[in-house]
Amino acid sequence: MKKSPVLFFFCLLMLGCGNDSGGGQEAFWADVNIKSFDSLPKLEALQWEKISPEMPPTYWELRNSIGFDLLEVIGSDGNKCGTADDPEQCKILFDNLKPSEFTGFAPSCLPTLCLQYIASNTGNENKLWTTIGELKVFLGNIDTAEEALLLAHAEGYHWHDVIKQEGAIRQIDGAYELVVLKGVSDCTPIQTNRFLIRIDIHGNIQILREQVFNRIENACV
Repeated sequence: MKKSPVLFFFCLLMLGCGNDSGGGQEAFWADVNIKSFDSLPKLEALQWEKISPEMPPTYWELRNSIGFDLLEVIGSDGNKCGTADDPEQCKILFDNLKPSEFTGFAPSCLPTLCLQYIASNTGNENKLWTTIGELKVFLGNIDTAEEALLLAHAEGYHWHDVIKQEGAIRQIDGAYELVVLKGVSDCTPIQTNRFLIRIDIHGNIQILREQVFNRIENACV
């Protein structure tokens, strides 16, 4: 059956429509027992309280922005301005705190550009964490699956919930291994690859395996 224009455009945005086109399935999954992995929730459904920053703030949130405009708060934990001298004024300042330059991580919203960053509050201090390096400082050691997922997300990886072959995680030897997807080309072709990555306690990411997951020729996002 011919795909509708709406469905095709949705496929372009998600970079994951259709079946695997890269072959090499057996090689990718060789010696990898997918049953030993857990499936992943959607990003917004992460258990944010299981993310424990190195220096725990009173409150923090993951923001998504386009330009200097805040689109949404994806997730948060804590009590905003709960220990500030003037909580109401603190909340006003916190909510209006934005990067001086359009910067962040986890680029999305093609063909435009959205970026994400962390905003935190500790007492009377409000602070932004806008780079991968700053995010790693904010998180400290990667001790939970949620922290590993947040870091992978910040690095541009994404996943589909429920289907383990398109999003899964396991803890092994003090590190986390993830099956994730990532767009590697957005124009002629549009291509998404599948990765098996390893994230150690220090937040270092190692690509263990990679294969083409989806490829659309002669098209752009």
